[in-house]
This record gives sequence, C-alpha cells and structure tokens, in this order.
Amino acid sequence: MSLRLLLPTAVYAAILAFSSLPADDLSMLPAGLSWVGHVLEYAVLGAALRWAVDGVPGATAVTLGALACLAGIDEAYQSTVPGRDPSTLDWVVDVTSGAVAATAFVHWRG
Repeated sequence: MSLRLLLPTAVYAAILAFSSLPADDLSMLPAGLSWVGHVLEYAVLGAALRWAVDGVPGATAVTLGALACLAGIDEAYQSTVPGRDPSTLDWVVDVTSGAVAATAFVHWRG
C-alpha cells in the first residue's frame, strides 16, 4: 500500500500548487471555472485515495476522513495566499466531489 500513496500525494501536491496562486493570477479565468477546478481536483484525489487504501478495513471511511482533513488544510492554506480566502462552501464541494469519485471507484472496481 505504501507505494500506492504516491499517487494521492502527487495529486494533493498539485492541488496545493494551484492553491498557491494569488487571486490576481486567477482573475483572467472565466467565471465558474473555479468550481470546475474544485470538482475535478478533488474527484481525482478521492479516487486516488480510495485506490491507495483499497483492501484496508474501513477503506471508504478512511478515504472520507482523509478528504475532509486535506480539503480543510487546503482551505486554511489559502488564507495565507494573497487575495485568497478559505471557504466552507469550497470545502463542501471538495469533500463531496472526492466522496462521489471514491464511491464511483468502488462500484467500478466491482
């Protein structure tokens, strides 16, 4: 399992890299693209986390707990980036997107 954690770690590193962009750098993006980004980033993270812990007892609960914590850390981190603010709504979207993808992974895996 330890090598499997490399994928979600890399995905989360990419999420933090995007979260490091100041608001001014994001102002050129079309309206609504931020939401698409949140959904895609955390969907990929949710599926990667669920895959990484596949076979661990309570794997889905572990995945959901990790998603909630990682999304919270990401939102808190954004408060240190110029022009960015933490958002409870973003956290909810992140966790929900990850949870849906993790659930889809379980059903796809069969």
